[in-house]
Amino acid sequence: MRSRTFSVLGVAFLLAGGITAAASPASALACPTQANPNTLDNAYTYTSRTVGGRTNQLRYGYSGTSRYVWSRLATSVNGDQVWVDLSSNGGSSWMQCGLTTLQADRNWSYAYRKNSGVCVRVGFRPKGGSTSYVTPASGWWC
Repeated sequence: MRSRTFSVLGVAFLLAGGITAAASPASALACPTQANPNTLDNAYTYTSRTVGGRTNQLRYGYSGTSRYVWSRLATSVNGDQVWVDLSSNGGSSWMQCGLTTLQADRNWSYAYRKNSGVCVRVGFRPKGGSTSYVTPASGWWC
C-alpha cells in the first residue's frame, strides 16, 4: 500500500509540472557587431512567417561588404518582442541576440553581422504570449 501511495504522489507531482522537458529559448550571450538596420544598404527580406496576424521577417542588408541580419515584425503590436538567433555549430545550439520589446516607433531588432559559417534565424513573441515563433519555421539560413 505504501509504494502505491508514493506512485500516485509521484504521478501527481509530474502532472503538476514538477519536471518539465520543454525546450528552452536560446540563451542571451555575447553577440557579434551590431548596427541599426536603418543605416544599412540594399535591404532585403530573406524569408518571412505569419502567425496570429503578425508577419516576422528575416531581413538582411550591407555595410560595405559586411552582411547584417535582423528581425522585423511587419505587423507588430506594442509589447511584441523580436530577436536574432545565431549558431556557429550548424544549429545544435543558438545565441539569442538583441531581444527587443517593440514600441510604436520601432518594429525591428538590431542587425548583427552574419559571418561565414554562421546559421541564422529570427524569432518573435506576441505581447503577453508565452509561445515564441522562429523564422524560418523549419531549418535556418546558413
